[in-house]
Amino acid sequence: MYDPLVAWNARILDPARVVRREGDRLDTTLYVADSLLVVGDPTGAEVTDIIGWLREDKHLAARPDEVNARNFEAGAGTDRSTPWVTPLRLTPEPGFAVVVDAWGLLQEYRSLIDDRRQADAAGADGGREPRRIDNPTEVGLDHLMYADILGQTKTVGGTKTVGGTKTVGGTKTVGGGVVDEYASAGLGGRTPVAYLGPAPLRSPDVADRPTVVLLDTGIGEHPWLVDGVEVRPGTAVEPEKTGIIHHRLVGVIDDFSGHGTFVAGLVRQACPDADLLMIQVMGADGFVSETMMINELDRLAIDHVTGARPVAAVSLSFGYYLESEDASKTASLAAALQNLSDHEVVVIVSAGNDATTRPMYPAAFSTTIENVVSVGARNPNGSVALFSNAGDWVDTYWPGAQVLSTAPRTFDGSVQPSARTRWAGQHRESLDPDDFSAQYLPAPAEEADVSPAGFALWSGTSFAAPAFLGFCLQRHLAGQRAVRLREVVGDVAARYRR
Repeated sequence: MYDPLVAWNARILDPARVVRREGDRLDTTLYVADSLLVVGDPTGAEVTDIIGWLREDKHLAARPDEVNARNFEAGAGTDRSTPWVTPLRLTPEPGFAVVVDAWGLLQEYRSLIDDRRQADAAGADGGREPRRIDNPTEVGLDHLMYADILGQTKTVGGTKTVGGTKTVGGTKTVGGGVVDEYASAGLGGRTPVAYLGPAPLRSPDVADRPTVVLLDTGIGEHPWLVDGVEVRPGTAVEPEKTGIIHHRLVGVIDDFSGHGTFVAGLVRQACPDADLLMIQVMGADGFVSETMMINELDRLAIDHVTGARPVAAVSLSFGYYLESEDASKTASLAAALQNLSDHEVVVIVSAGNDATTRPMYPAAFSTTIENVVSVGARNPNGSVALFSNAGDWVDTYWPGAQVLSTAPRTFDGSVQPSARTRWAGQHRESLDPDDFSAQYLPAPAEEADVSPAGFALWSGTSFAAPAFLGFCLQRHLAGQRAVRLREVVGDVAARYRR
């Protein structure tokens, strides 16, 4: 059985069981155990200093992430006002058996830094002699982020399960509360649906089309998502072909398969004239590390600043919860987001589906980074969806429950209709809950683009964020770009905040 915590070498930070320092107020989070984020460039004094401490004191080899190091070299000389953040990969030194746990190392390093500062303030004779850290810096966990949808079973930072036990095609039990209803097909969960309207029309007269960057699971086969669409493959197995990656023995479509295709379709519907750049950062498990996101955002900024690939906006549909209350005292992807903001790139982020006011990041960076906007979800009637996170850090709410968008036409899982028969040459059946194909449609091949198949209803703030971005971008283009996109986004967000 696939376990994402094992696959990512991740840990759940349990405040009742972990190493604490005096005054720590901790909460649960997920983090990658063999990785640390360090403020400083890969060859700088700060990173070199902590690498030496880990080697000499902890018998750990710490190596800067290779992609991050290449980005640093490529961005040399570009305009950047924020500090560089270097991820370090940790392994035991040869000949040593060592437990590799980033949280314990982080706490010990912070304690050493505090001791050093206290000793410096007290003078040579004050306090005990601390271990020498010549170039102290901020260090943080490499958080494990997850996508924001309903209808999946997931454990986040503790023992929270969203979606519950679900059997479709017979007796059905969904979760245990009213929020979990959204996980059910027909009430918000991923459901095939027939779309009978026209396809989004791209105008041939638009010059300098804006590029929207989506960091997600990729894009599957769909006629709406061909023109003006580029996909950069990632390292994970791409889940947008069959959708069946982790459940091959039973043939069930994975929880997050189709997520990127659905997100892309929302932007395409709302703003057909925007070009889409999909960067595959997630697999079918719906997880992505903070290291991966830092690397991709830094690369985007470099390409944007140098003119290699200008970007209008970025949409992010995932997040994590911080273990402490102060996000400013840890190395994180905030520096990469601030860098994009400084260069007029708008970043729209989903607020999360846990029905909590606890800030979810990177959405909650909207309180400190100007061009970052956090988006919660609304129901079809305009009310705020019960699952949506809320709080002063959520900037606006947009339709995100039971919304319609594109699904890969290649998806057909093993869950079967409750009834099926043949009569007079007809294939007759009840609804197939995981068949998004048009395999039984007798239309000629040249009419495949008007097939009602390849569409779904789904729910989550994951979908509210790109839908909101598409609306704002279309309004921006309709106004002949007389007003900057960030101002359009701010105006729309303010009008739909409550």
